[in-house]
Amino acid sequence: MIILGIESTADETAICLLKNGTEILDAKIASSLELHKKTKGIVPEISARAHLESIFPMLIDMQKTFDFKLVDKFAVAVGPGLHGSLIVGVEVAKFLSYCYHKPLVPVNHLQAHLFANFITENKPELPAIGLVVSGGHTDLVIIDNSLNIKLLGSTRDDAAGEAFDKVARILLDANYPGGPEIDKVFFENRDKYNKKILARPMLHSKDHEFSFSGLKTSVNQMLKTYDKIEIAVDFQRSVVEVLLKKTLRAYKQFGAKSVVVGGGVSANGLLREEFLNKFKNSVYFPPKGLSLDNAVNIASAAYYLPSRVDLEKIKTVSGLTVEETLGM
Repeated sequence: MIILGIESTADETAICLLKNGTEILDAKIASSLELHKKTKGIVPEISARAHLESIFPMLIDMQKTFDFKLVDKFAVAVGPGLHGSLIVGVEVAKFLSYCYHKPLVPVNHLQAHLFANFITENKPELPAIGLVVSGGHTDLVIIDNSLNIKLLGSTRDDAAGEAFDKVARILLDANYPGGPEIDKVFFENRDKYNKKILARPMLHSKDHEFSFSGLKTSVNQMLKTYDKIEIAVDFQRSVVEVLLKKTLRAYKQFGAKSVVVGGGVSANGLLREEFLNKFKNSVYFPPKGLSLDNAVNIASAAYYLPSRVDLEKIKTVSGLTVEETLGM
């Protein structure tokens, strides 16, 4: 089973060829990160244009070494994501599916982050608690024995990654993305600063939801009293403590056998350290390079969660069928 995956939800344009859910035959990625650093955040129109400029040269390059006639399925992220960016990937996937007469599998971008943990031979035991933690999302889910995914709770406001970016800008004047800068400062100063100065939002709530926007306000208030580096250190501790405690609570409540973590913030050093200390060998993180948005995740989710879209039912963004769009 060879699946060609396409990812274009935000600032990464990615395509890949994945065989039998585990073997990466080819993977290409083009990031528009440098463009967004200038504006300290993603500008949707700039992102969409970057996808359009990148995706066709990448596909042409991939075709030089692999015949797309051998692809069994095409898979594409259909959301959540930036509308303009999604249009590029979805329309290209529809076109490829139509041209090669192969099934098209729509993939939930957030679920795909979790299935980055399924491309190795050592797969998570089920049922599992899944934590998607990224710049745009913070979600807790449960994955049952049949790979059905049920949402348990989400952030009520800012996602954890978004909070990292905003606080990094306030404290460190960091560029986008700011999360890695906070992480770097934390490990350089963790032994120096141990005082708890920020709240742990919703830590003791009985639900599975999160809230991080208040931390940004607290950070601004603490600037009058504490050193910026000290605040940054405790900010990272605060976010990770909340993520860990909420995940642990769900893990015990549902009798899960493992925890799978996905999304860009899964690369955070303290998060990995604390989750490994608590869950030992029962926690799974994406392989190196697969924490951020990429097409391997999309193809993996399509392999494990096949959901074919019949060609005759495929609609373009305008609502027309592929045949109508092509004037056929």
